[in-house]
Amino acid sequence: HPQKQEGLSFVGIHIPVGRVQADDMDELARLADEYGTGELRLTVEQNIIIPNIQNSKLEALLKESLLQKFSPEPPILMKGLVACTGNQFCGQAIIETKARALKVTEEVQRRVTVTRPVRMHWTGCPNTCGQVQVADIGFMGS
Repeated sequence: HPQKQEGLSFVGIHIPVGRVQADDMDELARLADEYGTGELRLTVEQNIIIPNIQNSKLEALLKESLLQKFSPEPPILMKGLVACTGNQFCGQAIIETKARALKVTEEVQRRVTVTRPVRMHWTGCPNTCGQVQVADIGFMGS
């Protein structure tokens, strides 16, 4: 996506339900160093942005193998998927959220054609760290 600074772009990278392993984070840091200015930005949608990429480097970045795993153009339902950490790491959560959110979203994608973005958020308890109140579709553990 073009930035307001001439000759620069940013790339948004989809991180499914916000989970990234250390090796992949190291690789994301390498991409930020090699193609940008070393900066990675986190989004409220649990994704990552690499800003300040010279337009001349954009095509090479988009060919990097890590972007097969973490796509700049995810399926439309995955694009709006957010999940709190769930009971795997949170003592307040009643349900597991991350794997469940991915599984349900993958199944919905198989069954339904969606032509516009849908924000689907999951939260493991009434504390609503997954921000279900701002989603088009919200799931809350109970």
